[in-house]
Amino acid sequence: MAANDNDGNDEDPEGIGKPGPEVLSAALAQGLEHEARQAEETRKILQEKLNEGVRQLRAVAKEHNLVWPEDED
Repeated sequence: MAANDNDGNDEDPEGIGKPGPEVLSAALAQGLEHEARQAEETRKILQEKLNEGVRQLRAVAKEHNLVWPEDED
């Protein structure tokens, strides 16, 4: 059992409390920022793979004298 130092804080005699709302909010915001960065990095990787696939298809189409549709803007 922990020693009581008579500071009036009998609920938390060890001085170890739960984090307050500000700490939890900051941690949540940091976690969301991390998730957003990971999602953006994943999106970039997938976009590059898609672009590479399109380049390969265009090359094959050109080799076989096929017409590749123009990019739509």
